[in-house]
Formats: sequence, C-alpha cells, structure tokens
Amino acid sequence: MSECERNIRVQILDVAKQLIAGQVGVIAASQQLSHLRHKVKPRVAEVFLTFTGINSETDALPIGRVRKEWDRDALKLKDREIEDAEWFYRDSAMRAAAELIRLLDMPS
Repeated sequence: MSECERNIRVQILDVAKQLIAGQVGVIAASQQLSHLRHKVKPRVAEVFLTFTGINSETDALPIGRVRKEWDRDALKLKDREIEDAEWFYRDSAMRAAAELIRLLDMPS
C-alpha cells in the first residue's frame, strides 16, 4: 500500500469513527467522505454511495464555516432542516460508517 493510500485510509477511518462517536454529524461526515470516493478500491467505493447520496440531498444546507455567512433568521430555518436530515439519514450513515471501519481498520 502506498503512502497516499494509507493517508486516505486514515482520513476515511477518522471521519467514520468520529461519526460513530457522535463527534461529527451525518451531513458533515457525508461531505467529507463523498469527496474521497474516487480514491478507494471498488469494494470500498460501494459503501461510499450512502455518503454520496446524503451529500447530494443535503448540499444546500449550511454546515461548517459557511454558516457565518448566513443570516441568523435564515439559519434558524435551515437548522430545522439540518436536524431533520441528520435524524432521517442517521441509521444508514451509521451502518455505512461501521462497514467502512470493518473494511479498512486492519493492519496493512
């Protein structure tokens, strides 16, 4: 395994474990993981379809740094949508994160 592949594996595992631990939300994890889907082997890439789908459905929601650019009243409305989306996608994201950990969390 190349150094680049190891780094990508570490990134993926870090986000997946943070999601499972409740340290990062479903939407934020999906944003981060969906950008890595083309850098993994096909058997792992299939698991990324969950995160790519969630990211596609929630990409208009203000997560992270972009929030400071939003109006407070608009954020209140979007925060309700974020809460609903986090709840709606939680189970499938947790299953996919657990599968990523199962597939990638092994000694190289």
